[in-house]
Amino acid sequence: MGINYYKPNKFSMKKLKLLPISFLALTLFLDSCVDNSSEPNQLQKDIAAIDSYLQANNITTALEDITGVRYTIDSLGSGFTPRLNDKVTFEYTGKLLNGTVFDPGPKLTNYLITNLIVGFQIALPQIPNGSKATLYIPSVYAYGSTVKPGIPANSSLIFHIKIKSIVVTTAEKNQRNLDTLAIDDYLDNAAIANVVKDTSGLRYTIDQTGSGTPPSWFHRVYITYSGFLITNNTKGAKFFEGSNEPSNTTDSRVVNFIRGFQMGLQKMQKGGKATFYVPSVLGFGDKAISGALVPIPANSNLIFEVELKDVLSP
Repeated sequence: MGINYYKPNKFSMKKLKLLPISFLALTLFLDSCVDNSSEPNQLQKDIAAIDSYLQANNITTALEDITGVRYTIDSLGSGFTPRLNDKVTFEYTGKLLNGTVFDPGPKLTNYLITNLIVGFQIALPQIPNGSKATLYIPSVYAYGSTVKPGIPANSSLIFHIKIKSIVVTTAEKNQRNLDTLAIDDYLDNAAIANVVKDTSGLRYTIDQTGSGTPPSWFHRVYITYSGFLITNNTKGAKFFEGSNEPSNTTDSRVVNFIRGFQMGLQKMQKGGKATFYVPSVLGFGDKAISGALVPIPANSNLIFEVELKDVLSP
């Protein structure tokens, strides 16, 4: 099968990092270490070959991930992006840059993303459920120098995919119900007015209206915010404050954030302020987070006071 997990020999996959707001920006990029003993520039060669292909085929809408993976959204779905440890059902076709199909690709059902090649681990968490997309994956995030059937060594690959569904476990469904009940109880007790209750489970208020078109999934954003725990039906300790500004070395698209922010940011306008009430299942889930101003326990519901400073092109 053309997308089963393979770890390139020349690159060591270190801990998956979180982007500049280390507790929010959940882009799954790799801090890869090049083995300088051979082909230290293979990734650069791969990126150059992919970019040449895109230019030659007049593909101007490709989004660039900081790893070197490129992708286009050919048809946008309406669901959340999958997380790295999610199971997904998707269809795919794999081919070489010269157009040769090496894998016509069956539909994979309930397949764990971490069992796929690294390029899929990078790209899938940036593609909303229900979307059709084309992935352009450097060889170092595919099969590297290993020869596979129909795939020569150091081959960058193209995959046409459609994400059909993301598995939602019974435990997650139950937790979402508990989360939303707890948040709604908090909002009622605090007598917070003008709350919008989104079907995703997010609750939010628009505290200051901005101007312009709200950001979409792939716009880059510059935000400032503070984060608070909801504990004992009260607004608890502040656990984080910071900002996120795009640069040449960071990627802060809406799709890169936790699900509560993915949904909430698309409700705002430039210059606007909002408060997000984020269920744990749209935040950090059952993972405890250390390193913040105060620790964030597992299954914590959260409050974020957010200002959308700027919206930039994808």
